[in-house]
Amino acid sequence: MELAFFILFAVSAVLSALSLILQRNPIYSALSLIVVIASMGGLFLLLNANFIAILQIVIYAGAIMTLFLFVIMMVDVREEISPSWKIHSKASLLILLLIAGVTIWAVSSADSQIVPLMTDFSVKSLARELFTAYVFPFEVISILIISSVVGALYIARKEET
Repeated sequence: MELAFFILFAVSAVLSALSLILQRNPIYSALSLIVVIASMGGLFLLLNANFIAILQIVIYAGAIMTLFLFVIMMVDVREEISPSWKIHSKASLLILLLIAGVTIWAVSSADSQIVPLMTDFSVKSLARELFTAYVFPFEVISILIISSVVGALYIARKEET
């Protein structure tokens, strides 16, 4: 039964990711991303990572994607679609196929014994690991997010005349 749910969530995530890349309308792409995030939440549930699954669904699929949809709807999307869309989608599909190929090669050449990094996915255990063993990657990701927000604000600013 778990294998059936795993296949269902995995196929749903991959098909929605393809739809995310290949959709021409940004609203449909955002809706596809919600399905990807919900499928990832289902996969986390299958790993007994209930807290991460709930965070994935509530925060990402609920709050952040709702914000994305509001922003997309506020922007005139007809002006945002450029004629070079086909070039970008083909490049995205090529990159996706490359990543899929590398992933399949890595999974097929890896040892059959998978050792999980963590076995306890409670909030206390996650916080301890995040702020002790993984504090450097956590800080690097926070700097990356802040720089992307500053970059988005710089791009979105209006020129004063």
